[in-house]
Amino acid sequence: MVLPRIPFTKQLEEHGLTSKIVHLSDAGLKLLISQYTREAGVRNLEREIANLCRKVAKRLAEGKDKKFEITDKNLHVFSGLPNFCLKKKWHMMR
Repeated sequence: MVLPRIPFTKQLEEHGLTSKIVHLSDAGLKLLISQYTREAGVRNLEREIANLCRKVAKRLAEGKDKKFEITDKNLHVFSGLPNFCLKKKWHMMR
C-alpha cells in the first residue's frame, strides 16, 4: 500500500515525528481507510492521519510513550470510534 503511505509520511514530517517513533501497520491503515474515511480522494484520509499524528505528538510530549505501534487493534485509541461502521450498525438497529 504505497499510495496511502504518502499522506502518512507527509503528516509525520509536518508534526515533527519520524517512522522510528510511529509505525502504522497495513491492517491499521486499511481500517483507517475503510471505517474513518468515505471519499474517493485523499483529503479526509490526510485529515484523519493528521489527527492521529497530533494525538501521538501529545502523548510523546507528555512522556507517556517513546514509540507507537498503531494497528487495527488499537487504532480506536488514537482515532476514536469509527465514523462509518457505527452509522451502519445504527441503521440496522432502527
